[in-house]
Amino acid sequence: MKKHFFTLIGVLCTIFAFGQVGVNTETPQRTLHVNGSMQITNELNVGGDGATEGNSGSNQQVLTSQGKGLPPLWRTIDIPIIDGYRLTGVYKTKTNAAELNSNNSSVQLGSIPNIHVSKAQNFLLILTQNNTYIRNITFGISYRFDFRYNASVAEQTSWNVITRQGFSDAQQNNPYQFIITDVPIGENNTLTILGVRQNSTDSSSSGTLYFNKNYTNSNLIDKTGSLVVFVYEMS
Repeated sequence: MKKHFFTLIGVLCTIFAFGQVGVNTETPQRTLHVNGSMQITNELNVGGDGATEGNSGSNQQVLTSQGKGLPPLWRTIDIPIIDGYRLTGVYKTKTNAAELNSNNSSVQLGSIPNIHVSKAQNFLLILTQNNTYIRNITFGISYRFDFRYNASVAEQTSWNVITRQGFSDAQQNNPYQFIITDVPIGENNTLTILGVRQNSTDSSSSGTLYFNKNYTNSNLIDKTGSLVVFVYEMS
């Protein structure tokens, strides 16, 4: 008890003397500056004054910022519902740059692990965006994207052909979306995206197909793509 009392006295003296308190920092930037994690075991109150307690918000409200110099506010966020299905989770990742130098080959571009599905009536809305690129070749290359859910093929795009035009390199942007329905319940589901090369119109099958890359200022530059999963479950 004495230790807690003296600690409190020290904190109060620091406030009165300097106007700011730092936890794990010697240069506090605000009245209370915590450099590290913070645990709140009861309620968090926002606003109020010396005579009125702050607002602790309501069930399922979230704390949102109003910008610099303004107090945060508790707000109710509307969760989208589609035909009785409620959005219960959003998972996203960046897809990687990669390349394929031979026909009938594939490469993993990215994956999202630990997708949580808790109800048997569900569907997943998947959105992805990936770039393909070829240079210094005079023929076309056909390719597609495969999607695996827990190692099983869930979706395949149609074959696309990228062809160099004249002396210019060629690139294509590939937005795509699809739906998987009634996936198994579980917490460790994984969605994986692969880039697949089928063939080229050149007899030697040479040339490189680039995924999520571009040629800028005489250099190949990585361009990350995206993969997003929206989980909807019956309300």
